[in-house]
Amino acid sequence: MDAEVETELQHLRQQLADARAEIAELATAVEVRNEFIAIAAHELRNPMSAIVLSVQTLRMASARSATERPPKLDEKLEALEKRVHHFVRRASLLLDITRVNSGKYELETEPVNLSELTRDVVASFADEFARANCALNVSIADRVIGLWDRTGLEQVLMNLLSNAVKYGAGKPIALALGVRDHAAILDVADAGVGISEDDQQRIFEKFERAVRRRQHGGFGMGLWITRQIVERHGGTIHVHSQPGAGSRFTLSLPLGTKELDL
Repeated sequence: MDAEVETELQHLRQQLADARAEIAELATAVEVRNEFIAIAAHELRNPMSAIVLSVQTLRMASARSATERPPKLDEKLEALEKRVHHFVRRASLLLDITRVNSGKYELETEPVNLSELTRDVVASFADEFARANCALNVSIADRVIGLWDRTGLEQVLMNLLSNAVKYGAGKPIALALGVRDHAAILDVADAGVGISEDDQQRIFEKFERAVRRRQHGGFGMGLWITRQIVERHGGTIHVHSQPGAGSRFTLSLPLGTKELDL
């Protein structure tokens, strides 16, 4: 009987060793995949910046020689510039997702005027608001300044506005930024399809969304990376919504210091 027990124990030990080896192999594969995605996203984003600059230069040259340019050149250059900007945003999101997944996402904090940053991001979405027929109501307090990661907060703003346009197309969008209790408070609200209470519990998870993928494209990672960035700043993000009554995303970001001026 003891020999049988010992044989069984050896068998279990071997199974455990095999399982550990397989786990280690899978972990290595995941790390290699994440590294590849990070490299791919980085390599895709870098040349796009040069392409954007080239397109902008062409548009400026076209504007200076209005009598000589071919018909619809401005329109085609503008469309190309929009598509490239859209590509850069998606590549940036992919890169951030990979860094967070691999534990290599580190905040690079500096004094940031969130009021100016928010106005800049809103301005970059002007064409998207127009195409979606979304009126935008903005209330941005002056000089909302804190110690934050500028690139991370830019990604947060783009994600929230992109969601508002996507799910609230044809209806007003409201954005408000202010300060309360030594924290920046940002509200982005749409009057679109809304989110059920059950879905509100999962939309901040990976690959989740409140509607079917075939209705709206994207990675299903925007709100997940948004929450990751906000929480790494010591902040919080919440959603208030009802089906058919739109959604309001509210985030709170500690300013980082009580005496900060730019």
